[in-house]
Amino acid sequence: MVKNKVFMFGIKKRKHKIFAQYEFLLILGILAVLAIMICLVLDPSRQFVQARNEQRYQSVYAIFAALASYKIDHQGALPIDLAAAQSDVYYVLGSGSNGQCLDKKCQAVKNSDDCLDLSQDLVDAYLAKMPIDPLFGSSGDSGYYVKKDNDNKIIVGSCHGEQTTRIELSQ
Repeated sequence: MVKNKVFMFGIKKRKHKIFAQYEFLLILGILAVLAIMICLVLDPSRQFVQARNEQRYQSVYAIFAALASYKIDHQGALPIDLAAAQSDVYYVLGSGSNGQCLDKKCQAVKNSDDCLDLSQDLVDAYLAKMPIDPLFGSSGDSGYYVKKDNDNKIIVGSCHGEQTTRIELSQ
């Protein structure tokens, strides 16, 4: 019989159950790598940007769908303010007027200085309320734009897509 070794079911057991220094360092290294991977995967600032962009996309889609439903219900006619607006000019949606709606950060080209207020035509019938941008929007300047062309085709987009994301829908 061997004195210092204990065998149980063919498994060699140690007399002392203390980790060796190299085992401890190996475990620390593995934990450090896992912690770095978790931090990279769960980057909170990137997650917030993606969430805001998703909210913007949903808002653009809601405005676009409301305008399409309005056109269907009114035999192809656009809301009064949009029908009276110039073609091929981007209008920021909101209730501001007299140059109060010029959104300096809007990525749309050829902005008009005035807002286009479609809430009277769309809210209640097609939207619960007019969407506003999660960071920069207000009732006077929603942070979303609309444009129509000569054939009454509509483009709706967000002025503030983050990380060079362009959020726009068109017919």
